[in-house]
Amino acid sequence: MAATTQPTRPPRLSDWVAYTLSETDATAAAQTGGLGNPLRAGDVYPALIVRTWGDQPLCAVNLQVFVDGPTVNWATSRTGSELAAPGHWHWPSA
Repeated sequence: MAATTQPTRPPRLSDWVAYTLSETDATAAAQTGGLGNPLRAGDVYPALIVRTWGDQPLCAVNLQVFVDGPTVNWATSRTGSELAAPGHWHWPSA
């Protein structure tokens, strides 16, 4: 898992972050008949913050995750991580 550059500010509505899929995320996408390329745990995709749940730099957020295909994917109440860890968001590296 790669370390990323972490801002010291909390995430805000409409921030773009990177989200690492968990096994649960990948399984749920497969069960909904997602179109596009297969999703695997550990894959990293861009995500838009649609709701924040705190004021700390790695607080929980709700995300719309943009995968390679037309399927809409949501990740709710996911905390941030300093590493690209499955099931967590992180700031993209510069």
